[in-house]
Amino acid sequence: MTAAALFRYRPSDTPVHRLPALLKLFLLLGTTGLAFSPSPRALVLVSFFLVLAAIPARPSPQSLLPAVRTLFAWGLFIACFRLLGKSLSPAVVARELGETGMYLWRLSAALLGGTLFYETTSGMEIRDALRDLQDGGQRLLEGGWRLLYRKPGGLPPRLPDFAAAVSLTLVFIPRVFETWNEAELAWKARGGLEKTSPLRAFTRLGVLIPIFLLRLADMAAQTERAVRNRSAQ
Repeated sequence: MTAAALFRYRPSDTPVHRLPALLKLFLLLGTTGLAFSPSPRALVLVSFFLVLAAIPARPSPQSLLPAVRTLFAWGLFIACFRLLGKSLSPAVVARELGETGMYLWRLSAALLGGTLFYETTSGMEIRDALRDLQDGGQRLLEGGWRLLYRKPGGLPPRLPDFAAAVSLTLVFIPRVFETWNEAELAWKARGGLEKTSPLRAFTRLGVLIPIFLLRLADMAAQTERAVRNRSAQ
């Protein structure tokens, strides 16, 4: 019950915290792409890089617990799904468990990369970095426009506001896990841990998922209203 929500920002003064947010975002995209690439060598290099990056970043052990639980649940689900309807000979079981292990390795690398990014980068830093990137693209567009079309009074086109859309998406991801964590803690505080059984696990999901979806819908509506209010200023 003391585990923190996955991808929650943790203020600190580590070297990874001081890196530019845009650089960390590009590193996250690159490491995630390489982790799910077909090359096992790329997966090994990415894993080694992320472990080295985790040393100065010092992620909280409480934030890693939800990632471990997620990996364990996905591992059981994927292994059962891959073995369903197949011959349970030792060769088949070994092959399917090996494929499951490789996928979990890739998924764990992606989760570690996301944890390092979100724990060391605030939502404001993400928004500012994407805004700087968009402003730089707009300046390049305006410079090219002036070189190609030297007409007095002509206005260059404006880039779509991708910074707002992408930053809202990135900032919303930690709030999804935080909302689930809050719902789960509330369920446990109201006696959710009094009995444990497989049936109890399905009952838990049946109670939490509708509440979780309603909370997400309400949070999305509040975020949309806040963005509209700030855009009107």
